[in-house]
Amino acid sequence: MHMGTLVNHRSKVALVGLGRAEDVTEQFLRVFSRVITAGLSVGDLRLEVTFAQVYVLRYLHQYGARTIGQIAEGLGITSPAATKLVDRLVIKRLVARREGRHDRRVTEVRLTARGKRLVERFRARRQERLSRIVSRMSGEQQARFVQGLEAFIAAAAAEVRPARAATSLSRQRSL
Repeated sequence: MHMGTLVNHRSKVALVGLGRAEDVTEQFLRVFSRVITAGLSVGDLRLEVTFAQVYVLRYLHQYGARTIGQIAEGLGITSPAATKLVDRLVIKRLVARREGRHDRRVTEVRLTARGKRLVERFRARRQERLSRIVSRMSGEQQARFVQGLEAFIAAAAAEVRPARAATSLSRQRSL
């Protein structure tokens, strides 16, 4: 099959320009990642926080204390990957481990006050940046942008576990 054409065998519809879509998507992800992770700080302290760590912080902010297994499942990553992310966040004093409230054999991870402040500042700065960027687009461009993202999310849902796709979409809308 030619690289620029994707054929949907069910409907026999061809999507031309897949290479361009891949290029634009790659550019979007690079720019978006820089926009939302730039300047994360708590007070005057500049923290080196990765995109993946931000997702853990946001997840804990939304859902409260969780086990490593719950974090891994909620973010669609492995337990060892979740453990490494949490270990790094503990060192930065953004999360803390504690015995489970209902079962002392279970260890829960929770946001510290510092972690909560970081997430709240991150959210405010992200909203400010995105508002500034989107305001440079016409109303029609804004509507097309949102429609395109919603269409992409709906089409991509078939590629990921159904429960994770629904959780991710509702999580993104609330953050």
